[in-house]
Amino acid sequence: MTTPNSNSPPGSVENVDTGPLSWVMVEIRESLNRSRAALAEALTQDAETQGTTLRHAKSFLHQAHGALQIVDVDGVAIITETVEDLFDRVESGQLAFTAAVADAIANAYQALLEYLEELLSGVPHQPVRLFPYYRTLLEARGIRCGVVHAHTVKPLDAATIAAAASGVRLVVSVEEHFRAGGLGSAVVEAFADLGMATPVMRLGFTDAYSYDFGSQDHVLRAAGLDAAAIAARVEAALEARAVPA
Repeated sequence: MTTPNSNSPPGSVENVDTGPLSWVMVEIRESLNRSRAALAEALTQDAETQGTTLRHAKSFLHQAHGALQIVDVDGVAIITETVEDLFDRVESGQLAFTAAVADAIANAYQALLEYLEELLSGVPHQPVRLFPYYRTLLEARGIRCGVVHAHTVKPLDAATIAAAASGVRLVVSVEEHFRAGGLGSAVVEAFADLGMATPVMRLGFTDAYSYDFGSQDHVLRAAGLDAAAIAARVEAALEARAVPA
């Protein structure tokens, strides 16, 4: 769950420099399209041949992922990073390569390309629009997740949050605020009042002076509150708790 930023709508990031993206967009498009074509081909092949084709698909994806890391558009490379993880799991035998997995990846590719094209045309950067595709990729791994946007901390909509948390194994609060006295603390208090034992992982700024200055993106990245860092921290917490996702 998240709290709103006082300066921008949920999931938005201001002042994205699309110049670098325009330089590598052709490479990204071609690499993802070639990876998608290899995925489709792999579905028609036997297990031995399929492995080679999937490695080619992963190689093409890696080229696109590298280009996205260079342009550094926050909240976007998490899609290609998650697909790379799916390829790794398929290659190691942890995940079966099925039509559903291939569809999830292909749809994520298409959504990502459309999103980047819209950025280049001047549409505001709102990476939260990619969340449904990211969620589908996680579901392909067996991880189910959702988002609740808390419009206020006080009063807190405890009923909505409690309903969303029903049956889940971990609740994660994310806020551009100190962890102490923020959304996460309010959720913990609400759960205590309701007698809920669901664990809460609170992500926010630590109660310490910051000597790292820069843009909003830079500060969030330094604090481990960018999309990739949040995803990595949540996955590590699930694994440490041995919690089924």
